[in-house]
Amino acid sequence: MDDDISNDWVPVKDTVFKEDKITTKLIFSVCWNYQEYKFAVTCRRHSRTYLTEKEEAWTLGLGSYQLMCLHSQLCDVVPQLSHYPLPQLPYEPRGVWCFIYDREQAEGNVCTELEKWFQCAVDVCGQKLFLAVWFEEMNDSEYYDQLNDWKIKEFEEQVDIARERVINVAHLGSEHAVNLQELCQDYELEDKAFNDWCRALTALYNAKLHPFIDLREIANEKMRIAKSHLADPALGPRPKAEHTKKLLHWDGQHSEMQTIILDHYVSFYSTIYSFLSDMHSRMKKDQSKFGKASFTRLASSRLFRVEGEKLNVKLQHLRAQSKHSSHEITCTMKLMANIDSSTPDANDLLNSHENKVYELKCRMLDLKIKVLEVEVKLARLKKEVSAHNIKEINNTDEFFDAVEEQSQLDQVDVQSEAKHQTVTLKEEITSLSAKISRLSKKQAQLRNQIADMEQQKEAKEKMKVQKREQQEKHHLVQKRREEQAQEKARLQKFHDEERKRTVQRIKKFKQKNKNKISPVEHGEQVSQALGDDGDGMHVPGVLGSPGSPASYGETHSDRLQPSSSVSSLPPGIPPLPPSIPPPPPPPGIPPPPPPPGIPPPPPPPPPPPPGIPPPPPLLSAPIGLLQTPKLSSMLTVDALKSVKLNSFSGQDGKTGRAKADPMQNMFALIKQGVNLRRAETVKKPADSRVEIDFQEALKARFKKMNIAIEEDSDSEDEHTDW
Repeated sequence: MDDDISNDWVPVKDTVFKEDKITTKLIFSVCWNYQEYKFAVTCRRHSRTYLTEKEEAWTLGLGSYQLMCLHSQLCDVVPQLSHYPLPQLPYEPRGVWCFIYDREQAEGNVCTELEKWFQCAVDVCGQKLFLAVWFEEMNDSEYYDQLNDWKIKEFEEQVDIARERVINVAHLGSEHAVNLQELCQDYELEDKAFNDWCRALTALYNAKLHPFIDLREIANEKMRIAKSHLADPALGPRPKAEHTKKLLHWDGQHSEMQTIILDHYVSFYSTIYSFLSDMHSRMKKDQSKFGKASFTRLASSRLFRVEGEKLNVKLQHLRAQSKHSSHEITCTMKLMANIDSSTPDANDLLNSHENKVYELKCRMLDLKIKVLEVEVKLARLKKEVSAHNIKEINNTDEFFDAVEEQSQLDQVDVQSEAKHQTVTLKEEITSLSAKISRLSKKQAQLRNQIADMEQQKEAKEKMKVQKREQQEKHHLVQKRREEQAQEKARLQKFHDEERKRTVQRIKKFKQKNKNKISPVEHGEQVSQALGDDGDGMHVPGVLGSPGSPASYGETHSDRLQPSSSVSSLPPGIPPLPPSIPPPPPPPGIPPPPPPPGIPPPPPPPPPPPPGIPPPPPLLSAPIGLLQTPKLSSMLTVDALKSVKLNSFSGQDGKTGRAKADPMQNMFALIKQGVNLRRAETVKKPADSRVEIDFQEALKARFKKMNIAIEEDSDSEDEHTDW
């Protein structure tokens, strides 16, 4: 439509007052205001569904003149409302008549009649129009249509009209044609209608593309300006940042417009291809209906032309799809370049974009293969057309003028125009055959390229899987190390807490018994009094000495009661004589009673006869109080195992002198009458080979010591000290 026609007109929407499904109800209430001389009109819209209940209300004061004006306005839009006039309203003078006539009051049931009229007007005009005229402000954008959209609707109507004409002509030719002559005439009408439809469709898509092409050009110009500013070295960082932001914005706009334009191209060629496919299929049906030979003679040229146009449109459609895929790849690559690596989902976005790019590349290669296939079909069609033309030329009879003599026959040009056309067509067929072979090779190359891309994709996926597995293994090892470190820290914390608790218990015990002497301190005092025995063994307590356990009323049985296990003497050692009883307790302190379950101690032996010197005080320290430097005070089998085997050797390996035997102190105590009791040993698991060898060596050593004790007892005289 021309621009001068549309300058003075405003396009209005066709469905501006189209009512949707009514889910509300309007309720009116009208009252007369005696002071303002107006009708107070209240409209309530009640909307009720199974989920919500909503109510809206409008209030308006209208005089008689205003009611009549609004009624006339609604009648102009909806003429059917003129059949329902307003009730008799009170007279309202206007202008100069206000000074002559008084205003009238509403009388009777005018308000009730107005309520009925409002309900009738809503039923005739619809809720949307009625509310827009009476209670709501009018918005022009809801009623007026854009000029470009209006033009597009006009072009769409023209396309629909041309399409209907083509369908009608095609139906007329296929159904009512009696012979091929009539069918060919119908084909001519169909071609004319099809050309009209193509022109209308082209105008429609040009109207659709025009605004997007303008926006793309504007975006190109803005991008060019921004790039020129960025290339200016005199600009500072802040203006460059602003121009960079503008460049990115207009680049996005350009990409969006380009996508929309390519979508329209794809839709345009797809529509024409579908129409040509229907036309070609109808011609195939007509060929089978009227016979192949006759149809080939009369309508073969149109069949070849329609098939060629269909292949050309298909070729354009595939190329448009290929451009669209290439544009999508470019946009996706830009998105990949703009991904912020600091975001937590950056890797997932990158992988998704990579997969999308791979799919688009494969799709683009498939489209290229399809393009080559269509080109091969088009070349074969041209080859078939050339062969058909050669056949027609050969079947055409050529006549020459009659000659009187043989010499005149030689002057006739035998190489006529028909033969020249035949040679040209044969050359064309040869070139088409070479083109088909080249296109087939390109197809094979593209298929190989797709296979290579798939192999690379699989190799890349395998590498990703291997890398992920290695990372998981590394994380697993690291996790185990962290767990071990945490366990170690937990154990260390537990040990520290236990040490602190132990120290606190010892402090509390010392504070509670600070006036008493501990057995360890008592043994250290006795050891200092007696001195070192030369073998590194210290005697922690002496029987009958002040401060010893026996001096507080303890007996041998009380002190020699083993707690867990006591080492037993080897067989062959004679029993020792009973020890001397301990001295009586200090005066004023009664002896403690024996613990329950333990028999009372035996009576003390009789005093020695006169003339015999008393024996020296015997060492009555229990085996449990024997201490070695940095060793436990309990002398058990485990304690004996802790002694090195070379400590039992008789001579030093370097000097050859006799070494001090650490067991001499123990046997000195045995000789002095210390009683040893064998405690019940706790069952332990089978000893290792080293422990078994150690026990055998220990038994052999005890046997040697037993023999040495017997020899010493035979050689000693009666004045020997025990």
